[in-house]
Amino acid sequence: MDDPDAWDKMISDVLGDDFPYFGTIGQHDSLKWNEYQQKLYDRLKKNPDVNCIGDLGVKSSCSYKGLLFIQAGPALKGSGHSSFIENQLNNNDHIWRICSWAATMHHMQLGQKEDKVGWEVYENCKNGAAIIATAHEHSYSRTKTLIDIENQIVDSEWSEPNKLRVKEGSTFVFVSGLGGHSIRDQERCLPVSYPYGCNGEWASIYTSDQDAFYGALFCTFNAGGQPNKAYCYF
Repeated sequence: MDDPDAWDKMISDVLGDDFPYFGTIGQHDSLKWNEYQQKLYDRLKKNPDVNCIGDLGVKSSCSYKGLLFIQAGPALKGSGHSSFIENQLNNNDHIWRICSWAATMHHMQLGQKEDKVGWEVYENCKNGAAIIATAHEHSYSRTKTLIDIENQIVDSEWSEPNKLRVKEGSTFVFVSGLGGHSIRDQERCLPVSYPYGCNGEWASIYTSDQDAFYGALFCTFNAGGQPNKAYCYF
């Protein structure tokens, strides 16, 4: 936390110093963000297949081997994030697109986090057929396929918890906040077992109430040689 050298060394020790790493500004990076950002720039310079535009990790768009990563810092740094997201998604033909920012809205996490980023960034990513990756709350959670994120409406044609559809107008949201600092409990959408509460929007919840341990969501794109298929696991 607020230690760019230790953070970069941790990545390099496991993945190597030239592994393409796309980072987005978070609350615990903000005090030394310039140093974190330089670490990201140095790493990406070693990868000729990476092409990035914008303020890296704050309001940027990066493409790498057919994947598009849009990194934004709503509620943390910069402005105009929603229009930037909309423009980037409207002007790219990548099959797989990922929107990434740290903070959340209260109804898009399972802890006590308050509304921070507004719904426009969520809806613009959904309308542009992008997966939405967030953090901030110290737990893991993933929605089903949603066609209305602000009102947490599940796609009735694609409502299974472990089969998701990403296209213009529908996507899923996940919170990956189990990086190693602490693990919090489930405060919303009880009970603690599936199908959970609220509007039935949650497919997976992993907090201290589910005996969670640290981890991350891993995805393989072009699964089985199918360009429009991906397989993910936590």
